[in-house]
Amino acid sequence: MTLLKLLERSRRDPALIQDDSAFNRERLLDEIARLRLKLGSHQRVMVASSEAITVIAAMAACESLDLSLWIGHKFSGPSALDEIARSQQIEIRVGDAREITTLDRTASASVADGLSVHIMTSGTTGTPKIARHSLEALMGRVHVGAMFTGTWLLTYPPSTFAGVQVLLAAVASNSTLVAYNSPSVPALAGALSQYGITHASGTPTFWRAALMALPLSSRVSRLQQITIGGELVDQPLLDRLSERFPNARITHIYASTEAGALFSVKDKRAGFPADWLSRNIDGVALRIRNGLFEVRSPRNMRLYASGHASPFTEDGWLMTGDRVQVKGDRVYFAGRADNVINIGGAKVVPEEVEKVVLGVKGVVDVCVTGAKNALTGFVLKAEVVPDPEIDKHLLRRNIAQHCHSLLPAHMVPRIIVMVEQLRVSAAGKKSGGGVA
Repeated sequence: MTLLKLLERSRRDPALIQDDSAFNRERLLDEIARLRLKLGSHQRVMVASSEAITVIAAMAACESLDLSLWIGHKFSGPSALDEIARSQQIEIRVGDAREITTLDRTASASVADGLSVHIMTSGTTGTPKIARHSLEALMGRVHVGAMFTGTWLLTYPPSTFAGVQVLLAAVASNSTLVAYNSPSVPALAGALSQYGITHASGTPTFWRAALMALPLSSRVSRLQQITIGGELVDQPLLDRLSERFPNARITHIYASTEAGALFSVKDKRAGFPADWLSRNIDGVALRIRNGLFEVRSPRNMRLYASGHASPFTEDGWLMTGDRVQVKGDRVYFAGRADNVINIGGAKVVPEEVEKVVLGVKGVVDVCVTGAKNALTGFVLKAEVVPDPEIDKHLLRRNIAQHCHSLLPAHMVPRIIVMVEQLRVSAAGKKSGGGVA
């Protein structure tokens, strides 16, 4: 069933609440109809907007017209979007409020297999990789027809892979979507109770901050589903969410721009069962090669439209770039292979140190980075968000003692800084440089 058909059959109003303004279903359908008229003579379209309604409308319009769509990150900036539009021969761009900009070029040819949805990686440096997906693959783990009329909260930018997944899930399930153009954690946490949110998905960084921002007196009794993704999911966070929301299902999902939505873990334990490596899960095959995680799935991207080197092996497995470790009956994610800090000649994965620090009582969140040092090149710096009720000097001492007891010397943070909040990327992931 197409997105347009899903919206037409919906009886849920409002269909979307954008920055506290309600959009009913008829208005959303009118916006799609207007876009269809403007896009009909073109082949390649880019939508670059921070508005969920604009991204939904562009996806539905392009699908109904069999056009190829590029979903651009507005946070990339105009010059980066212009360069992508030139290199991809995009003819028309849709911006906020469905504003149309016609670009002075003609696409040489349409994508041969009809509609393709191109989603960009969310890194802040370098040219983003552009993953080409079919809409069918993007909808692969979205349950169409489950008319449970819930209320979903969008914590991600709508241009990211995770954001697109939330948009599709809300449309497919006849639900209201609550979204903000420039969301702050306090606003999102407040929306949980203000709008009776039933389904909310966010990064571990978001959920840790939301737990701090949400007063214990806030009523969030309608929350049925908590989904976590985008970063390593640790056991302390799962335990805190279980305690705070005892009636909600808590799921951590493994997905990426390239891999698509692969699988979800619902047992409230970090990692995933080791026996999944020997059998398909949701149609996905998993393996570990040289300590790195590889997958084969019908929901993988087709290719990089941006010309980057293919991440697929010769035998068709997608190299995710994630390090994993098997411990007992569990497989744990251990950080990105390309995120390594050299400490006096020893390689340190900061996520491994973060997991240890997060096990200290009173630590709300932490980001470990490298700080320049004259002797060793770098030493580890831990920026820690403390529980407001705890003594910071005692916490700093407890962190140091805990790390010394569990980690080799080169993995122990030499600098521990207390900050009010961590700096996060536009995609909601921690990026270092906390705010004191």
